[in-house]
Amino acid sequence: DRVDGWESAHAVSAYAHLALLWDYFAVTHKFFGWDGAGHGIVVATHSEVRSPPLPVALFDGQRIVLGAGAPPSLLPAGGAFDVVAHEYAHAFIRATADLAGEGESGAIDEGLANIIACLAEHAVAKTSPNWTVGESIYRPGQGTAALADLEDPLRTEQARFATDRAPT
Repeated sequence: DRVDGWESAHAVSAYAHLALLWDYFAVTHKFFGWDGAGHGIVVATHSEVRSPPLPVALFDGQRIVLGAGAPPSLLPAGGAFDVVAHEYAHAFIRATADLAGEGESGAIDEGLANIIACLAEHAVAKTSPNWTVGESIYRPGQGTAALADLEDPLRTEQARFATDRAPT
């Protein structure tokens, strides 16, 4: 990452969030590192805004990748504690449950990562915690105001139940 703009702030924020997550898991759950064996995790932050944009964030099985976003509607993913927590949760889930990333187990993995991210935010946040993920980086002109909303998934165009079909 460059050191002279929001790109460096994106990387610094991501690593600060990881330090908070390490402490949260160690103190609250007595779980050290993403794998429980005390290992840190590699994080790659992208500083280049691309067209089409990279995914907001992902855990690829080995590292967390945080996108640069697509300003002004989507800011860099590393700036949101809950987005970093969501991806860290995927690593934690992979280490403990090894759920597949697709189908029903993929949906369970995604839901658990959202829940863990919100619970971590509730434990760590100095501001009012909530049940949304990514609201601090998602700034659409209209429509949804977060990447995920656990209170009402339909607000973020996601299914509430397995029998629901998400709006297209």
